[in-house]
Amino acid sequence: DAGAAITTAKFDPASTLTDVVYSAPSINKVFVRLGDLGVTRELTITNIGSEFGYALAAGNLDDDPEPELVVGAPRSNVDGETDAGAIYVYDYDSATDEFTQTTMYTTSSPSASEKFGKTVAIAPWDATRNILVVNDSRMPETTHLIPRADYNPKTPAVPHGMFAPQFGTP
Repeated sequence: DAGAAITTAKFDPASTLTDVVYSAPSINKVFVRLGDLGVTRELTITNIGSEFGYALAAGNLDDDPEPELVVGAPRSNVDGETDAGAIYVYDYDSATDEFTQTTMYTTSSPSASEKFGKTVAIAPWDATRNILVVNDSRMPETTHLIPRADYNPKTPAVPHGMFAPQFGTP
């Protein structure tokens, strides 16, 4: 299932070519083809059978110039709940050309078969901010909006299990 989800971005703002991100959820892998370097980076997690890479999004969620990569894993087991789902946020370091997982999000009360992370998107919220939008198997009733103010890659332990469905102004 290589290419099950595909997105593009310029993870290094100085690059001239666009980078291509594609996934193979059946083997829990995401591949990032860095256009200017001509190399492919591989991302994976240890949560077997999580369908890591089922959904992908790329966009800027913080104040650095590089976009973040968001990876949905809707069949991740979380807090003992089967297929509760999770999303993983990766930051790109243009100095090392490597990706680092900075954050993992789940719902505040994971439940079995919720499949959080089935869809992910990064969308403009206003002139200066983007917002992370995540759905699960019960969508659209449970659209989760993560305002930029809630995204803090400097404290990766905080987001796990911290948010509930939110609507309206962040």
